[in-house]
Amino acid sequence: MLTDFLIRILIGIGVAVLAGIITSLLRIKYRLLISIICFIVAIILSFLIKPLPTTVPYVIGYFEADAERIIRGAGLLPAKTYQSGSSENEDKVIQQKPKGGVRVAKNTPVILTIGMGNEVAPLPRIDTNNGNENININFIRPQNGAHVPQFSDVEYQIRGAIPSGYRDVLFVQDPLGQYWSWGTPAGRMRTIQFGVEEDVGKQFRIIVLITDREIPFGRKYQDLPSNIQHSSITVIRQ
Repeated sequence: MLTDFLIRILIGIGVAVLAGIITSLLRIKYRLLISIICFIVAIILSFLIKPLPTTVPYVIGYFEADAERIIRGAGLLPAKTYQSGSSENEDKVIQQKPKGGVRVAKNTPVILTIGMGNEVAPLPRIDTNNGNENININFIRPQNGAHVPQFSDVEYQIRGAIPSGYRDVLFVQDPLGQYWSWGTPAGRMRTIQFGVEEDVGKQFRIIVLITDREIPFGRKYQDLPSNIQHSSITVIRQ
């Protein structure tokens, strides 16, 4: 921020000096006043014009928290999505858009794709005899049957009291029938990545489970138990 301000000051000084030279050559009166006015106008215009560009840092291979801190430090806005991958890339940036080294305006979003690992495990059976059958889960967005882009916000509401020790967990079932855990979203809203480029036109199922078990974020499961409080909708990838 300070660097941008200094650059704008230098631009103003340069314009003022140039104005002084021109007025001197043309023998115009009030050269100092004209130079001061040009300086002020140049500073004002520099703030009205689009922000000065900055370089996108290269953060592929960095851990999620470190990459986010670096992106913010460059005056950009990190936006995160998640994708399955090898366990060695778990919690690390495996893709970024725009690429590192590209010049963009300040406050431009930088999409960071974070690896989630690739573990397949059976989901534990869950006892639901604690009164949570009275809970209603309603999806705000997307709606059932909606066509969604690859990166889309999922938001839902829960009506009724979740029993002590229980939590809501968001899952997405991919076209292969595998279930991916997206954890318990803050504010019950999260940006979800629906597959890869080749999944256009395919169906995904969004599921919210009420569980008394700790379900790790980014874990892949082959099946979900039937004796569990849940609500689900189906969406189609654009």
